Amino acid sequence: MKEAGAHLDELLTSPDFVQDPYPVYRALHAAAPVYWCEPWGAWLLTGYDDVMTTYQSPDVFANQGRMEALLRHLPTKTWDELAPLRQHFSSGLIHTDPPDHTRLRLLVTKAFSPRVIEAMRTRIQGVVDSLLDSVQLNAKMDVISDLAFPLPATVISELLGIPVEDREQFRYWAKAITGFQGTGQAKADVALRAQENLLEVRQYFSEIFAQRRREPQDDLISALVTAEEQGDKLNEAELVSTCTTLLLAGHETTTCLIANGILTLLKLPDQLDELRSNPSLLPSAIDEVLRYETPLQRGFKLVAKEAQIRGRKIKKGQMVLQMLGAANRDPAYFPDPDRFDIRRNGTRNFAFGHGIHFCLGAPLARLEGEIAIRTVIERLPKLRLDTKTVSWAAGTYFRIPVSAPVFF
Repeated sequence: MKEAGAHLDELLTSPDFVQDPYPVYRALHAAAPVYWCEPWGAWLLTGYDDVMTTYQSPDVFANQGRMEALLRHLPTKTWDELAPLRQHFSSGLIHTDPPDHTRLRLLVTKAFSPRVIEAMRTRIQGVVDSLLDSVQLNAKMDVISDLAFPLPATVISELLGIPVEDREQFRYWAKAITGFQGTGQAKADVALRAQENLLEVRQYFSEIFAQRRREPQDDLISALVTAEEQGDKLNEAELVSTCTTLLLAGHETTTCLIANGILTLLKLPDQLDELRSNPSLLPSAIDEVLRYETPLQRGFKLVAKEAQIRGRKIKKGQMVLQMLGAANRDPAYFPDPDRFDIRRNGTRNFAFGHGIHFCLGAPLARLEGEIAIRTVIERLPKLRLDTKTVSWAAGTYFRIPVSAPVFF
């Protein structure tokens, strides 16, 4: 068993895992669906049922305190230096559990109502058309830098009420801040770099909050600054945490969805042809992209109470990694899971989480993905990949290509 564990650890820490994690997921499904990964210092769950258990039991598998758990192995001096980072990740919508989470979600959820999201359709279509107009004469583009990144970055910037021209800065901040969440144990230099960038984000938002209090505008930040639910308001730390989450997560997942969707369809021309001939399949195609190349490959929880999963004792204080990309290819729930099928339906995937922490921005991400992919298919009927091999971005948190050059 130790030899098998050593082999799996080697696979999980190999550069090959970043480029193609799915053979490793298959090995974990078969040999160790509940697996202690020593290099990552955490339990890995790859089964659909087991991941569902963690979502359905927030009192046992908690969001509160999980970020500090990623840092607890660091030396005392580094731990003390990281106080601002630890403080930031102790509050906010996705870093808390009930009752704080319930209060915060009530305050924020109004901004993502179906009516608000649907009202953005025309603007999203306009941004997509503008981005494609700018590359159409060249007969080529990079799907990521020319479409998949600028679209959601523009949309979330306008929704929040911050300058769209700052979007490249947001991209830099996002990469740095999420970098320390790579595995179950953060590296000191990566965590310190995350904190440095987080402090820049905090200063950026604090200045905007002060301005919106003086001069409210018709944007989400103004709404959050003045939001009140049964006498409760967001305090400054909650405002910073929530806006940072909306800004960074608001474009990362959607960028992955659009890029992975277009890339996958180009690699499977029969599926692309079927979607072209039957556009009504687009919603199920989006679901299949989210399952097949899950944007956020992994969630994580802190074990608040001792638990058992498949007979394995999970101790209080340990970390559990929800291997979402693996659970979304669990053969027990998704027949022939490594086959991409835009007609697949049935079991709901975990791309946007589940339960009380289900992603508030999921409807917006889906709408952006549907509009972007539909418009590309309609406007660029001769679209082709301009590369035989795709290199995937370093890290095992988000699943996204480094670039995706195409011609048409």
